[in-house]
Amino acid sequence: MDGHLARPIGSTSVRYKAIAGSPFEKKRRPSDEEIIKRVQELAQKHDVTMSQIALAWSATKVSAPIVGVNSPARVESAVFAPDVLGTDDIAYLEEL
Repeated sequence: MDGHLARPIGSTSVRYKAIAGSPFEKKRRPSDEEIIKRVQELAQKHDVTMSQIALAWSATKVSAPIVGVNSPARVESAVFAPDVLGTDDIAYLEEL
């Protein structure tokens, strides 16, 4: 994956550019874009990053989400209070 939930629609990363046009590129469906928009909305609401929202949601589904980080700052941002999302927020992400 290219971190779809970690950045707003329209932004790119080095990894995304490397896989664009290859069999590894995952085309976004309209439902994917709606979920990304909701993650961005909740990140702004809770004053955290989109990655933190995605990790908080993942933590409600698995006991140890796999996190890819490439700097100490990203490790720090991955460690946060798991209760950033309320039940209403989780339902909002999952209703699609």
